[in-house]
Amino acid sequence: MFNTNSKQKRGWGNRGTKIVFLFLLINNTYNGVSARDFLMNTEINFDKNPVLISDSLKKVDAKLFLNTSLDQLSENIYLSALHHYLFFTQSFTPVRRNTEFLEVLALNEFYIGNTYQAEQLLTTVFETTTDSLQKAKTCLNLIKINYLNNSLIKAMRFVRIAKDSLSRFYSYKQKYELVFTEAKIALTQGLSTKAENLIIGRALPMSNKVKGKLNEFNCYLFLGKIYLKAGQLTQAKWFFIQANTIAVKQNYVNGKIETSLLLAKTKIKVGDKTVALQDLAKASKLMDNQHQIYLEDLQNLTRLAKQ
Repeated sequence: MFNTNSKQKRGWGNRGTKIVFLFLLINNTYNGVSARDFLMNTEINFDKNPVLISDSLKKVDAKLFLNTSLDQLSENIYLSALHHYLFFTQSFTPVRRNTEFLEVLALNEFYIGNTYQAEQLLTTVFETTTDSLQKAKTCLNLIKINYLNNSLIKAMRFVRIAKDSLSRFYSYKQKYELVFTEAKIALTQGLSTKAENLIIGRALPMSNKVKGKLNEFNCYLFLGKIYLKAGQLTQAKWFFIQANTIAVKQNYVNGKIETSLLLAKTKIKVGDKTVALQDLAKASKLMDNQHQIYLEDLQNLTRLAKQ
């Protein structure tokens, strides 16, 4: 049993905690249990501005939505200790102050669907960490989780912090994601002009340097949806055509289906129903069991086009 007198506690610190967590990781791995096996997982929907029914059905792995600032070894060490959390919080006060462990604990809460508890823990990490890189990554996570929780004022507060004092710690990809997320928040707040300007003026010029055409596709798709929601159908159609062109060239099946549906919806609104049916036929040919989230849109739009 570990001795937990106060003098030893003060010397225990982050390094000592990691050593014990590493022991747990090795022990669990030896017994055929990996660190990630402790985690239940969930999928989330984060589209606050649905245009198609399928927008509300799209899901993303929670582990891809938020992720830790830790290296893989450190993350596994702390994940392995989650089942022992109660024991350690009772026995070792430093664990409570360990921001790396708190961060992993927060993300585990998020992964199993406890988004508000996760947000509270991440806020504690953000306010107490002395590691600038951890603070910067936690700030990005807090932007996303507050957006997901529809706490838009809090989300924008962290956006401002990220842009003003933490920008130097972000990669080009993270800066792009920050701009795109800010645009999504703006649109949710009803600030469509701000959302449009962020995508056209900042995200779109950055998109080719971040995974190339996929992000450019997302920019055009998002712009088209902004204009469609605003009733600016000519502009919406133009951006959907640009997105569709990229999807066809990249053989992005989801993108080809979605842009075909959106083009059909736009054309139905302007009364061009015959051409809309052609777009719907393209979408129908591409659909299989992996693309059933688009089925209700296809059926509804086909009905409208035939009226």
